[in-house]
Amino acid sequence: MSAISCGAFAADRAETSAGVAEILPLGPLETDALWIADEPVALPLVVDHLDIAAQDGDLLLILLASGGTACPKMWAYVDAGADPIWVSEPFGTCHDDAQALRTERGIEVISPASAPGQSGDLRYWLEGRDIHEVLDEPVSPGSIQTD
Repeated sequence: MSAISCGAFAADRAETSAGVAEILPLGPLETDALWIADEPVALPLVVDHLDIAAQDGDLLLILLASGGTACPKMWAYVDAGADPIWVSEPFGTCHDDAQALRTERGIEVISPASAPGQSGDLRYWLEGRDIHEVLDEPVSPGSIQTD
């Protein structure tokens, strides 16, 4: 398993088979927007800040960051190779310490559980168009090797 540190990997542009995916400011609203091949992509949430947190071919993992305290981090998968472009529902625990990983399942997000009574990490990954969620043992940041 190898980690993709969101801070180290986070990008504002990526090459896909559909064209360049770019994060651009959305004018006076002071929010970001995702564009692929010069066309806007409708994301499931309007947030202050977007990053392309990870890429696997045409599949992008988008960090949806609000900059607030209520729910600072959510995630969405975008398949730039689909026609039309496919965007998942938002997912995650809103936790600041979530991280994107490349595993045998593809791009995975690990986020500390935040619901009352839960302990450990929630793992999210995409199979087809379904986002899977599993509660797992906590992963020590020191035990994950970064790219």
